[in-house]
Amino acid sequence: MPDRTRNWDKTPQAQEYRDKYTTEHYDRVLLTVPKGFRDTIDTAAQRAGVSKSQLIVQLVTEYMKTTGTE
Repeated sequence: MPDRTRNWDKTPQAQEYRDKYTTEHYDRVLLTVPKGFRDTIDTAAQRAGVSKSQLIVQLVTEYMKTTGTE
């Protein structure tokens, strides 16, 4: 599994830049799942070698392709 350790610059200016970039380039989605299901998502993402966000995006994209709802 890849090393996901981040050696980001911890200065307030760097954090401000990251926050601004994230706000401009990404949408946030809040999911509510049954108790314990978050662990299932964590496990699935770890096994796939991706983040939880990447896993969910991949699964939704795959679903839309297979159902013709792209």
